[in-house]
Amino acid sequence: MPVRALADSNADVPASSESSDSANADSGQAVQTKALSKPYVVYGSGLASEDKDAVSKALAVQSNYQSLTVTGSDYATYINSAGTSDAA
Repeated sequence: MPVRALADSNADVPASSESSDSANADSGQAVQTKALSKPYVVYGSGLASEDKDAVSKALAVQSNYQSLTVTGSDYATYINSAGTSDAA
């Protein structure tokens, strides 16, 4: 499964390319992409709090990143894969 890293600044994105549709070669479905206005890091809810610092360091997360947490339910909703747990 392809992984997409998202972190950017609107200052570097021309207004005409802020939102576009492109075909997803894997599924044949249209995927909407949009430039983000700030950097994000997303952690799985199964990640133990004592391991979060190690993961942040490995991903080179900076202090200005917005931190989000996702669950198995989020995965099922947005990736269309039912039965995913919150396990790390």
